[in-house]
Amino acid sequence: MNTFVINNLHKDFKINDIECDISSLEAIINSFLEKKEDYQRKIGFFLSEFLNDNDYIELQTSGTTGIPKKIQVKKEYMIQSARITGNFLQLKPKDTALCALPVDYIAGKMMLVRAMVLGLSIDLVLPSTTPFSANLKTYNFTALTPMQAIKSLEELHRVKKIILGGAPISAELESSLQKINNKIYATYGMTETVSHIAMRCISPYSEDNSLYKALGNVTFETDERECLIINCPEVASEQIKTNDVVSLIGNQAFEWKGRYDNIINSGGIKIFPEAIEDKLTSFISDRFFIWKEPDNILGEKVILFVESQEEKYPNLLNKLQKETIFSKYELPKKINFIPHFQLTDSGKIRRKETANSFL
Repeated sequence: MNTFVINNLHKDFKINDIECDISSLEAIINSFLEKKEDYQRKIGFFLSEFLNDNDYIELQTSGTTGIPKKIQVKKEYMIQSARITGNFLQLKPKDTALCALPVDYIAGKMMLVRAMVLGLSIDLVLPSTTPFSANLKTYNFTALTPMQAIKSLEELHRVKKIILGGAPISAELESSLQKINNKIYATYGMTETVSHIAMRCISPYSEDNSLYKALGNVTFETDERECLIINCPEVASEQIKTNDVVSLIGNQAFEWKGRYDNIINSGGIKIFPEAIEDKLTSFISDRFFIWKEPDNILGEKVILFVESQEEKYPNLLNKLQKETIFSKYELPKKINFIPHFQLTDSGKIRRKETANSFL
């Protein structure tokens, strides 16, 4: 076993109420590897990998900072990331946690690492859109996707501190979350930063709820495109450049605007699809996204893709044209209804590929 990892294993670490000390870890790992459920075997494999003699874990990036690729992440960085999150959220040994994310990706892996390092008592449930159906327990901490939060609004009061990531959080969902009496944060991060390096408070509501604030000693700057550059020496050996357009507030906070590669230049006006999508959430219940199409006059025009049948949304374009929340450049000029979007392995929409397959 890895001596460094073992030295950072907290004595209060538990999985499903089972004490996970050094002497029992091997038996616990073997029991998971022998489980019938695929998600449990993957947990066993990750625990085995994290405890082996290598000083790194090999991970697949999502493509946030470029073309998806395999990278090696030091276990030391994963442990430091766990401590930074624990400090920010004031998590204590013996606090209870729920792991409702698959360990295929960094978010699920880091839930286990946080439990190991911080001494949390973590319950592992089958990753699904309704993770709280597994039991009636209350918890101190969990990490969820926005979809899980949407499907579990009536159950979220059972967790004191919740972090959300993996997909955009709509204005409608955010409004619903602010009615829940607990602490909820949106996270910003990627595989290269070993999960999140900044958080934005959603609930309770405050005037600076739009700001992502750095964790630990992380600092930010921007390049000539106004895209975020991350300095996070505690969890990455090099400066990380992104395609996320932001407005900096000092060097430890920013407001996220959208993806540089998604920007639409319509009539000389820069439009962020993410801002339009936020306004559209109350009109469309299926998956959708904003994209662009060449236009002889505007250069590029805004178009809308909806993963559904047109019959479900009769006269949608006419309804949108009557709304005052859209500027004349933001208003979609055309709507394309298609049966299925192309998705990444982690469930994110491949906008360009989906649009190109249709246009």
